Amino acid sequence: MIRDNYHLNTSSFIVLDTEGKNSLTEVALVDNQGAICYQAFVAKNHPEPTFRLNIATLLDIVKQVDNLCHNQVIICHHAEHDQRILERSFEQVAIPYPNYQFICTCKLAKQQLPNLPDYGLSYLCKTLDLRLNGDRFDDRYAHRASYDAQFTYKLYRYLNPLKSPNMSENIAQLYQNTPNPFSSIRVNTPFEYHPDYADIYSHQFDTLKAVIHEIKESPNHQSQGAIVLGGPGSGKTHLMMRLAQQVLKTNRLFFIRHPTNAEAVNYHTYTRILESFSEEITQKKLTQLEQFFAKSFVNILSQTDWVNSEKGRLMIAKLQDDNLSLYERVGQPGTDRYRKNWDAIEKKILGWWRAKYGLSTDYSSQVLIGIIRFCRYTEISRKNLVRYWLSGNGDADFSEELNQVGLKPWGEDFNREEFALEAIKTLGQLSLLDEPLILIFDQLESLFEARHQSTLESFGSTVKEILTHVPNSLIILNFFPDRWERFQEQFDGSVIDRVSQSVVTLGRPSKAQLHQLLKTLCQLKIETNSPHATVDIEVLFTKKELTEIVNQPSIRAVIKRASDYFRHKVQGVPLPPIIAPRKAITVEAVQFKQQLQGLYQAVQEVIKTFDNLTLSPPEQQLPETEELELDLEDLPEEERQEKATEGRPIEPEIAIKADAESEKLVDLQLDEYWQNLLNQWEKDYDKPRVISDTDDVGKLMAIVSAFNNRYPLKVEQLSFGQRKIPEHLCIKTGQQTYVLAFLHGSGSAFTGRIKNFNRLALAHKKMRFRLMRDAVEPPIRGDVGLREIQILDAVNHGEYVIMDRSDRICFECIYQAIIDWENREFAVGITLEDIVDFLSMKLPDYWLIKCLS
Repeated sequence: MIRDNYHLNTSSFIVLDTEGKNSLTEVALVDNQGAICYQAFVAKNHPEPTFRLNIATLLDIVKQVDNLCHNQVIICHHAEHDQRILERSFEQVAIPYPNYQFICTCKLAKQQLPNLPDYGLSYLCKTLDLRLNGDRFDDRYAHRASYDAQFTYKLYRYLNPLKSPNMSENIAQLYQNTPNPFSSIRVNTPFEYHPDYADIYSHQFDTLKAVIHEIKESPNHQSQGAIVLGGPGSGKTHLMMRLAQQVLKTNRLFFIRHPTNAEAVNYHTYTRILESFSEEITQKKLTQLEQFFAKSFVNILSQTDWVNSEKGRLMIAKLQDDNLSLYERVGQPGTDRYRKNWDAIEKKILGWWRAKYGLSTDYSSQVLIGIIRFCRYTEISRKNLVRYWLSGNGDADFSEELNQVGLKPWGEDFNREEFALEAIKTLGQLSLLDEPLILIFDQLESLFEARHQSTLESFGSTVKEILTHVPNSLIILNFFPDRWERFQEQFDGSVIDRVSQSVVTLGRPSKAQLHQLLKTLCQLKIETNSPHATVDIEVLFTKKELTEIVNQPSIRAVIKRASDYFRHKVQGVPLPPIIAPRKAITVEAVQFKQQLQGLYQAVQEVIKTFDNLTLSPPEQQLPETEELELDLEDLPEEERQEKATEGRPIEPEIAIKADAESEKLVDLQLDEYWQNLLNQWEKDYDKPRVISDTDDVGKLMAIVSAFNNRYPLKVEQLSFGQRKIPEHLCIKTGQQTYVLAFLHGSGSAFTGRIKNFNRLALAHKKMRFRLMRDAVEPPIRGDVGLREIQILDAVNHGEYVIMDRSDRICFECIYQAIIDWENREFAVGITLEDIVDFLSMKLPDYWLIKCLS
């Protein structure tokens, strides 16, 4: 029976489409969420015998259709046709035909949309711009039951948007096994994949692509800078992900988070480039570095005397057609042919490089050799050894291992900062034989904290050096608008003009775009046991709720609010209130805080004077006969700004939460954030990473500075005359002084520094000394180094610690949580004190939390 009451206030319906003239050949059913719940072809009537289809007898199909359509209203387009086909099919298998109730979307459209020239499914879907997975109706797929049924569902939802009063009660049941489509969509690096709605920021994206093209077509291939401006949660890193997805087939892209140490910004930049080079981006499981090598070096070989022979020209032509086939054409690894081919390639490339750039004494030819060796070896252990050497590690004591890959140790006068800048320049020169490089500097907001003043200055100098000396590159800096204003105040016009040759601004998308973005997130197919693999936002949210969601101030806030509603409706989690920004702190409050800080400093000076009067001399005479220049110094005032002792600058904050319910909601949000962070690091831990002392001590400083807002801490450094000691911080709490140091090097650099560290430990028995080395670093094997480790462990206030997987992940997550707060990644209403309190309660037994709290 075809019903006349087309506007049903019900969710109990199923969409059906049949194919066949006189008998059923194909059928598809779509549930009230738009998911295909049944599809079948009648045996001997299916279109492609080679397809793996659900082929069944007419009897089995009729039974299944009857089972699914029982007590359901059936939605069809041209329902009379489908009803007739079903009646004949039931008759053929001798099953009584049930009294089904049908709704015809064709008649419904004629009622609601009169005077249209056509009411066919194709015309209506195109006219109404109805889309399936983002695509409009394609006539090539028409008259396939599953395709027509899904678009019939879309048409019915458009024509009949009413929902049942009990629909909200059914949502939890409908989506109980469906993952939240609005959670875990934060883009951490451009190499990830997340759903992307390309209409948002399409013009800004086109601008960046145009700049890359300009650099490529420019006769001098001069590097350019681009500034991407957007507030918190506007999608700057997401736009970088879209750029990566578009250009990684041709260009090399590097992702560089903010540096942590003013003395090692060049090295930080270079090592993040090395890490980005390790990303695999092709079906052949080749890294960016291997792709870069193939394209650039094939072009070098085409300029050598190999083209003088017919055989050489033929080989080069084949390689130019398919650069990546280089790795297959050199032969089987381990054979003489493989070794001879790589020896010949290396010789030709180095000869060409020296002829073009001269026999300089810089690091460029060594970097070139390292890249060749990395691409030459197939064993992971050898690749890792070359990568370790390319990162500037490996001195004379490491020569035995380096001999395995034909590399020489770095000399005693090796300068990592000079090496790093020269290495980046070499990569730029190589890119002239490939495509422009793309260097993305992200998460820069924390550089504008007072403690990072020196790091910010070094960062500006590094960017200027790259723009000046590294060719064929686009340097992108992502900023909050207010941070960009402060950046311009910090540097002279020569730097500003170069970095801001292009400026793109990410404004707030339109409500229609945000609405479509939510749909895009829901259309992502998810592997799940639930038949509802996608979420229909028109079912999930009321119009009022959707209006509230898309009115949020940023893309991140919109998705976050949608996620809150999903949890509330599906999982029963209380809906968090929208917390308005706090009023700015009053002048009186600022003055009072400054008075408290001054009082605290005065008390600390009194305590220091008392300690100096009562401190007993060292109990044990050091074995050295020479006089030791040993003392404990406060950091100079100009360094104190960078090294972080007296807390963050006073800025407008968010008002203090007044009730326990708000605190509970904050804890829930932080719990979810922390779990996502741990999961991300667990997944990424085994990726190639470059560990450095300077980077780790910079991260430690950021953590200490955050905790200093909650606990009384004072940061100093130990001095040992002209002798080198490990990168460290000396942290004074109310009860104890801790010396926390990192020593990831090897060979003589390790033994010399740990010797001096042990002397400091023996001289300061009231302090606790902790020396840390990451587990991914090569083990210490030298007798002297091992003996010094034993000496440190032998004293009751000293400890040598290998940072294993769990230790490293915990350390990095604590640091990331603090940096994310500085970069405004958290919801409005969460303060730095909230972060510190959460970490203190979450990790009460972690060694660093114990020290700081």
